[in-house]
Amino acid sequence: MGDPNNGAPHNFDTGWFNAAAFTNPAAGQTTIPSERPGAVRLPGFWRTDTGVFKNIKFTERVGGQFRAEAFNLFNHTNPICCSSFTTSSASYNTVVSTRDPRTMQLGMKLSF
Repeated sequence: MGDPNNGAPHNFDTGWFNAAAFTNPAAGQTTIPSERPGAVRLPGFWRTDTGVFKNIKFTERVGGQFRAEAFNLFNHTNPICCSSFTTSSASYNTVVSTRDPRTMQLGMKLSF
């Protein structure tokens, strides 16, 4: 019917793709859909994970390692869009949630 990416709002509230490009099939339709798989451009995903490690020697036999790690360091919002492509579904063409926010952790390991 049209290009779902042309004029797409890419918005959390009003929908991610152009929903007017799709229609419900006629009752009893058995033909293969004309749209290729992956025709709808969904939100991208990127995140930066990093870690810093410091090895420490306490004595000749005892050592340790200090760790500082960060996941999704820049706290980029990664939306999860369109859990359903069924037009009658309540989650059709909506961003229902986002992936994990920034997580940071510290750790210490002793070796003897």
